[in-house]
Amino acid sequence: MRNLISIIIPMYNAENYIDRCVKSIMEQQYKDIEIILVDDGSTDNTKIIARKLQEKYDKIKLIILEKNCGVSTARNIAIQKAHGEYIAFVDIDDFVEKDIYVELCNNMNNDIDLAVCNYTNSEKMESDDKRNIRVIEKNQFYKEVLENKNIRGYVHNKLFKAKIIKENNICFRKDIYICEDLLFVCEYMKYGNKVSINNRRLYHYISNNNGAYNKKFGYKWKTVLDAYNTLLGIYNEVSIDNVIFLKYVYILVCSEVLYRDSKSKYFSKEERKKIKVRANQFYDEVKGNSKISKKKKIKALLYLTFPNFIGEVKKILGK
Repeated sequence: MRNLISIIIPMYNAENYIDRCVKSIMEQQYKDIEIILVDDGSTDNTKIIARKLQEKYDKIKLIILEKNCGVSTARNIAIQKAHGEYIAFVDIDDFVEKDIYVELCNNMNNDIDLAVCNYTNSEKMESDDKRNIRVIEKNQFYKEVLENKNIRGYVHNKLFKAKIIKENNICFRKDIYICEDLLFVCEYMKYGNKVSINNRRLYHYISNNNGAYNKKFGYKWKTVLDAYNTLLGIYNEVSIDNVIFLKYVYILVCSEVLYRDSKSKYFSKEERKKIKVRANQFYDEVKGNSKISKKKKIKALLYLTFPNFIGEVKKILGK
């Protein structure tokens, strides 16, 4: 028997997505799986559909939360209920290729603690990418998770070892609503070694614009700064060589925050000033560091100087 994979899927008002998502997992070539569906206080027919699927498939476990607690709480509860040696996460409005978990499991071993695959925003099935797998050290991963668009800080295109998560009490921060995935991944890798990266696009990430990232600026969006402040602590602890890359990204994040706040006026003038001061301090470090390319330095300066203009351009381009 191969290692059991616990696939965790939080759900909230997902009646239009649940069938496709679960079907794509049940059709997996890798059969040693358990699916943990967590209904996060849905008010539509999600629970009814989930119960029918549970009756149909013995691999499904269903957890029902009486009120909406958020995706982080739902995932944390499921982690505690998971029996698998490996843990994977899927968003309910997404779906996966039939061989995603065969590929990810084949890329795991005693030295490799995190397996990553590429993803696509397309709904077209059957990935035909030629396989290319590379293995990187922990420190390199902390750089690439910030720079490589095929990796990102998402949890859904990754396979984790349950032992590392549970023995180190790694969980999703309930008080952070944006970049909580990135925070989880970076906290996890504090206790890991190597990472395998598979270039095949095996996960279909379908944005439905209902996430916190797409909401009007408010207290949830504000927590992205809390996430990056925490990340600075992690990087200073385990990946000091890449702190400067994180500070570069932090400047871009501050620009996004300031642009969104210009529309909602959520922050006070004093709070906006503090954000600008910190971004400027980081830029002073970035512009004088040889590890940061000239192109990135120019980009950071533009984002820092013209946050509203950059924000409007990104909006027009749909980025």
